[in-house]
Amino acid sequence: MDIIVKKEKCVGCVLCSNECPYGAITLVDERHELEEGLKAKFAVRLAVIDRDKCTYCGQCVPVCPFGAIEIIREEATFEGKEEYKGVMVFGEIRDGILETYTFELTG
Repeated sequence: MDIIVKKEKCVGCVLCSNECPYGAITLVDERHELEEGLKAKFAVRLAVIDRDKCTYCGQCVPVCPFGAIEIIREEATFEGKEEYKGVMVFGEIRDGILETYTFELTG
Protein backbone atom coordinates (compact mmCIF):
# COMPACT_ATOMS: atom_id res chain seq x y z
CA MET A 1 0.00 0.00 0.00
CA ASP A 2 1.20 3.49 -0.73
CA ILE A 3 -0.12 7.03 -0.57
CA ILE A 4 0.85 9.71 -3.06
CA VAL A 5 0.37 13.43 -3.53
CA LYS A 6 -0.09 14.42 -7.16
CA LYS A 7 2.03 17.57 -7.39
CA GLU A 8 0.24 18.78 -10.50
CA LYS A 9 -3.07 18.86 -8.59
CA CYS A 10 -2.01 20.00 -5.11
CA VAL A 11 -2.58 23.72 -4.45
CA GLY A 12 -1.41 23.79 -0.82
CA CYS A 13 -4.82 24.54 0.66
CA VAL A 14 -4.02 22.71 3.99
CA LEU A 15 -7.37 20.89 4.14
CA CYS A 16 -5.66 17.50 4.14
CA SER A 17 -3.17 18.56 6.80
CA ASN A 18 -5.96 19.83 9.04
CA GLU A 19 -7.91 16.59 8.60
CA CYS A 20 -5.05 14.18 9.37
CA PRO A 21 -5.49 12.88 12.94
CA TYR A 22 -1.85 11.74 13.10
CA GLY A 23 -0.09 14.90 11.93
CA ALA A 24 1.40 12.99 9.00
CA ILE A 25 0.83 15.74 6.42
CA THR A 26 2.83 18.95 6.31
CA LEU A 27 3.08 21.60 3.65
CA VAL A 28 6.44 22.59 2.26
CA ASP A 29 7.53 25.26 -0.19
CA GLU A 30 8.78 23.88 -3.46
CA ARG A 31 10.84 26.37 -5.46
CA HIS A 32 10.31 26.77 -9.17
CA GLU A 33 12.03 28.90 -11.74
CA LEU A 34 10.04 30.72 -14.36
CA GLU A 35 10.60 30.30 -18.08
CA GLU A 36 14.09 30.66 -19.44
CA GLY A 37 15.23 34.26 -19.58
CA LEU A 38 13.22 35.35 -16.55
CA LYS A 39 15.11 35.61 -13.30
CA ALA A 40 12.21 35.39 -10.88
CA LYS A 41 11.52 32.36 -8.76
CA PHE A 42 8.36 31.42 -6.93
CA ALA A 43 7.36 28.93 -4.27
CA VAL A 44 4.40 26.61 -4.32
CA ARG A 45 3.16 24.97 -1.15
CA LEU A 46 2.74 21.23 -1.55
CA ALA A 47 1.50 18.54 0.80
CA VAL A 48 4.12 16.03 1.90
CA ILE A 49 3.13 12.84 3.72
CA ASP A 50 5.34 11.34 6.41
CA ARG A 51 4.95 7.61 5.83
CA ASP A 52 6.27 6.85 9.32
CA LYS A 53 3.28 8.66 10.83
CA CYS A 54 0.67 7.81 8.17
CA THR A 55 -1.66 4.92 8.98
CA TYR A 56 -3.33 4.99 5.54
CA CYS A 57 -6.70 5.68 7.17
CA GLY A 58 -7.75 7.68 4.10
CA GLN A 59 -9.30 10.62 5.94
CA CYS A 60 -7.28 13.07 3.85
CA VAL A 61 -8.46 11.73 0.49
CA PRO A 62 -12.11 12.90 0.43
CA VAL A 63 -11.37 16.36 1.88
CA CYS A 64 -9.07 17.29 -1.01
CA PRO A 65 -11.25 19.20 -3.50
CA PHE A 66 -8.65 18.71 -6.23
CA GLY A 67 -8.14 14.95 -5.98
CA ALA A 68 -4.44 15.39 -5.24
CA ILE A 69 -4.11 12.55 -2.71
CA GLU A 70 -4.48 8.93 -3.67
CA ILE A 71 -4.06 5.72 -1.72
CA ILE A 72 -2.79 2.91 -3.88
CA ARG A 73 -3.98 -0.42 -2.58
CA GLU A 74 -2.44 -3.61 -3.82
CA GLU A 75 -4.82 -6.43 -4.53
CA ALA A 76 -4.12 -9.33 -2.25
CA THR A 77 -4.06 -12.78 -3.74
CA PHE A 78 -3.88 -15.76 -1.48
CA GLU A 79 -3.47 -19.27 -2.76
CA GLY A 80 -3.64 -22.35 -0.60
CA LYS A 81 -5.74 -20.73 2.11
CA GLU A 82 -7.21 -24.13 2.95
CA GLU A 83 -3.88 -25.07 4.53
CA TYR A 84 -4.10 -22.31 7.14
CA LYS A 85 -6.06 -23.12 10.27
CA GLY A 86 -5.96 -21.17 13.48
CA VAL A 87 -5.22 -17.81 11.84
CA MET A 88 -6.10 -14.88 14.05
CA VAL A 89 -6.40 -11.22 13.19
CA PHE A 90 -5.45 -8.62 15.77
CA GLY A 91 -6.46 -5.01 15.28
CA GLU A 92 -5.55 -1.99 17.34
CA ILE A 93 -7.89 0.96 17.58
CA ARG A 94 -6.21 4.32 18.14
CA ASP A 95 -8.28 7.50 18.37
CA GLY A 96 -11.30 5.61 17.06
CA ILE A 97 -9.52 4.39 13.93
CA LEU A 98 -8.60 0.78 13.21
CA GLU A 99 -4.85 0.63 12.68
CA THR A 100 -3.11 -1.56 10.13
CA TYR A 101 -3.55 -5.13 11.26
CA THR A 102 -1.41 -8.24 11.13
CA PHE A 103 -2.15 -11.93 10.80
CA GLU A 104 -0.65 -14.33 13.28
CA LEU A 105 -0.47 -18.09 12.92
CA THR A 106 -1.39 -19.84 16.15
CA GLY A 107 -0.48 -23.39 15.33
